[in-house]
Amino acid sequence: VCSLEINDCHKNAAGGVMGGVPFMLADFAFAVATNHEVVRTVSLNSTISFLGVAKGKKLIAKAECVKFGRATCYYTVHITDELGTKVAEVVFTGFNKN
Repeated sequence: VCSLEINDCHKNAAGGVMGGVPFMLADFAFAVATNHEVVRTVSLNSTISFLGVAKGKKLIAKAECVKFGRATCYYTVHITDELGTKVAEVVFTGFNKN
């Protein structure tokens, strides 16, 4: 689980959170989750789906391992705000360089 306090530099001209912010947070959560024991996993592919607009002041990313194999892994990262609003989901396929 990783989080980010939303401030003005994270917002677009309409006042919403820029799309790159939840993606960056998800990418970081994926990196932490896959490299907490052995630092050798990199992202091969990722897809983001935006689900809603953040209403709170904080984004929270929760990485969930779906499959961790010998050479590849598959994770889903759920992005919400602290109010429970679903903001985005990102799926990652990773390559284990071990």
